[in-house]
Amino acid sequence: MVYHDASLLDHMMDGVYATIAERHQTSMQSVERVIRAAIEITWLRGNTEEIMRIFHNTIDGRKARPTNKEFIALLVDYLNIKHM
Repeated sequence: MVYHDASLLDHMMDGVYATIAERHQTSMQSVERVIRAAIEITWLRGNTEEIMRIFHNTIDGRKARPTNKEFIALLVDYLNIKHM
């Protein structure tokens, strides 16, 4: 969704979360929480080498994990570069 319309990143709650929530008949808060939890698990238990391969030096190692918006934006950038 954000891959096709990056402007959705400017309005995470009204854009990304609302669209996903409506599609899956849940609340925007639940969507935000599930995305945050998935990122946290990825950061704590994921393959560190693969994470670094995808995100390179765009990650601030001083932070526990990127925000939902940062993570999604980084993935979209990665996919855009990969599909050039």
